[in-house]
Amino acid sequence: MAIFGVTKPASRMFRAGEATATFDGINAILINVQAQITRNLAPIPTLTEGIVWSASPVSGQVTAQTILAADKKITDIANQPCKRITSTINFHGAECNNGNSASGTVKLKINDGYCNSISITAAGAQGYIGSDLAIMFTQAELS
Repeated sequence: MAIFGVTKPASRMFRAGEATATFDGINAILINVQAQITRNLAPIPTLTEGIVWSASPVSGQVTAQTILAADKKITDIANQPCKRITSTINFHGAECNNGNSASGTVKLKINDGYCNSISITAAGAQGYIGSDLAIMFTQAELS
């Protein structure tokens, strides 16, 4: 008898691959990318309805530790701080299916991003030079 009615394996092995992106026409490869979309909820007690939840607007942030762009500098998007950034980030990966790899892509399209921070890092001991980018947004599509 299956526990909770589960008859198929619920877990899958997924290997992370590269992430490619386009920021206002600038093509880039991203390393160590994180996307977080949040909505804050606050309970409001009432006398007649019990608890009513108050939801804040959705907001999100995308951060990338290293950005490799060939045609332009990624810092060019910070030169116009009031300009809305449209970007598409494609997370490429491969799912392991019994020894066979099948490609899969998760696509995040941001329509109203604004540059939150750009930082340049140079570490002499490891020979590492990186440029970090953070974009804040309130509208995104995930497919």
